Amino acid sequence: MKTLAGMLLLVACTTEAPPPETIKETIQPPFELVLLDLATSLPDARRRVDVGVELALAHSELGSVPRSSELLASTASIARGMTSGEDREAALLRVAAAHERLHDLERSASVLSTLPITERTAEASAQLAYALTRSGKEQRAQALVASLGRTRYGDMARAQVVRAWAELGRVKEALDASKAMGAAPTRNIALLAVAEAHARAGRLKDAQKAAEWMDAGIERSQAYAAATLAAYRIGNVELASRLRDRIESALLRATTLANMAELADAKKNASAARSFLDRAIKEAEGATNQAMVDAALEAVAMTYADLDRFERAKEIATRTKNPEVVTKVLARAMARAAETGRVEEARALISKLKTGPVWAAQGLDPLAVALAKQGRIDEALETAREIVHLELRIPPLARIAVLACGRCKTAGDAGVCREGFGAECAHALPAWVEAIGKALDDGI
Repeated sequence: MKTLAGMLLLVACTTEAPPPETIKETIQPPFELVLLDLATSLPDARRRVDVGVELALAHSELGSVPRSSELLASTASIARGMTSGEDREAALLRVAAAHERLHDLERSASVLSTLPITERTAEASAQLAYALTRSGKEQRAQALVASLGRTRYGDMARAQVVRAWAELGRVKEALDASKAMGAAPTRNIALLAVAEAHARAGRLKDAQKAAEWMDAGIERSQAYAAATLAAYRIGNVELASRLRDRIESALLRATTLANMAELADAKKNASAARSFLDRAIKEAEGATNQAMVDAALEAVAMTYADLDRFERAKEIATRTKNPEVVTKVLARAMARAAETGRVEEARALISKLKTGPVWAAQGLDPLAVALAKQGRIDEALETAREIVHLELRIPPLARIAVLACGRCKTAGDAGVCREGFGAECAHALPAWVEAIGKALDDGI
């Protein structure tokens, strides 16, 4: 596995890939050969795809889009060679989604066009139609919608186009298209976007009217929640109260009250903030079953974790019957601290992550990346190894590899590092190779 780790760093550090016709004459392995070798070393093809996609995304975050595109092309080849049809579809959907994140919408569409129309591919096509519309490529979006036909899948994509119209300010056009939709689920998605657009603009009567046109469901509750918060922000407490009472979901009522508590706190209205929080907890604990109670309390706790109110979030989380809720809140607090540069604060929470390896990864991943950004590569790798599952460990490992080599002007050139890095590459690289090798070897 040490060879595999070296390949991972080579992929991260390679600066140029020669054209395919020169591969045999090339001494330094280009992306394609490195990934082919990587494919023979990792037994699970899904994880090989994960490595390629995550390295591509890591490079894009550092501004190296051409390198990302080359990696995705090689990764798509690995995906197409998978024997399981279901795994192949999932892998190519990952590649298509990565192209979309790179704003390479045409390549995303090209990958999707090779797949049969299924529930998963239709959802990806709908998301792409939204992205195309948002980026001004409406004719391309409409062509994609048309390719799905007058089917439920086509309706899914049409709803996403309408959502994009609403977000772009074309609210009347979006409303007319929403009302013309026949199927309730897709009509609700489109009308929710209209209601949220009206709420953002302070047109509360119009937001309420859009919600009233919707069929019962989570989207209608989301529409009333958006209108409730908009009303409270402008000081119309009475209207906010009436709109909140129309939220059908106990979970959304609880989280809306928690958001109102935070808004009241920001307005220096401590008594209102406390009242809203008490009502949020009461609403959550009044849900119909324990699973719903835990979900609602978790949502309220996460609202406070996202606002860096960790002690309040933990206090609410401990009211649940599910110990993993506390882990989720701890992980969210770690992520928030790491992402905002409070690395030591995030590290102090590691020892408290005693349950829920999947949820713990959500805190350990951003902490590992934050350490790598500070040049603390050894600590970053050590933190990444705390993540139990290899699937969840690969994303931070890819970013660590790219960040480590991104600090060198020339990969492997002894001691040639960017100012402020600290350690010399020639001395650090072997240790990093060994550490990444262990990290790839002992994940489950």
